[in-house]
Amino acid sequence: MIAWRADRRAKYEGFETTAGNALSWPDQYLPTAHPMRSEARNFLLMWAWCEAGNDTWRGYCRKRGWSRTTADRWRKWAAEQIAAGINEAIRRATRAARGA
Repeated sequence: MIAWRADRRAKYEGFETTAGNALSWPDQYLPTAHPMRSEARNFLLMWAWCEAGNDTWRGYCRKRGWSRTTADRWRKWAAEQIAAGINEAIRRATRAARGA
């Protein structure tokens, strides 16, 4: 939640902020019990950060000491899980709208 102080600067509390939501939205689509969930999420977010022009994916993996092949495999898995979750949410919403 963002609360405005008297000096009009935002005070951020917890994950209920724009920045918190921007970083945590993938969590609602990734399986919670999967042992590589956190790593796959990080690979996906860091890949997106690199794609935004901040670094090259190959260079970033090298700097972090990650195997690029492994990072790519888990990044793609996370993206597929998220896409499937979003598609299912769209299907549910469409069915609900037709039934209403």
